[in-house]
Amino acid sequence: MKFKYGQKVRWKNDEGYVNFVDEEYITICVHEWDRCDILKKHSRKPTNQVNVVCYNTYWDDVIDLELK
Repeated sequence: MKFKYGQKVRWKNDEGYVNFVDEEYITICVHEWDRCDILKKHSRKPTNQVNVVCYNTYWDDVIDLELK
């Protein structure tokens, strides 16, 4: 399966969107929340994230939720 940033997927018990794509692995963002104002001011991104790493050996187990 080809992955792209922002694609909604499910892998095992985790559901989220693809946040990074590489030949070796993808990351799936499963939780995201706003940073406080002081951190937003000095950060590249205004949010904190929890990402799950999924290596290419498991890509056949990833379900594309956009196809449903």
